Amino acid sequence: MQAESNTAAAAAPGLGRGSGAAFVSSLDAKAQVFWDLSPRLMAQFQGRLLAVLVQERQQGVQNMSAKELREAYFKATGAWVDMSSISSTINGLVKGKRVERLNFLRKCSVTGHDITPIRAVPKQQSLV
Repeated sequence: MQAESNTAAAAAPGLGRGSGAAFVSSLDAKAQVFWDLSPRLMAQFQGRLLAVLVQERQQGVQNMSAKELREAYFKATGAWVDMSSISSTINGLVKGKRVERLNFLRKCSVTGHDITPIRAVPKQQSLV
């Protein structure tokens, strides 16, 4: 292990100890990529995820867990998204009042764990 770090330091000048360079983990790098996404791209992902949630509702699915939504998104788009992105996007949609967390527990069809399901907020009907 020590030999690997010495080799890496020799191969990349300025990256050795005492050079002032910070160690960046894989999780740090993933977080930075996530935060570097433009607000427009984030809004597009929110829209696509919400569209899948609404589409599932139209097909008779009353509510979903985050993992069920991830699987539905994969089936709809072919893109596998990590759970942290799904969760943070759901949190943004909840904060924006486009998705709501329901006040009961049920079993997730993916994991079998008790979950608090989510659903798209029903559009309010205006009185005529």
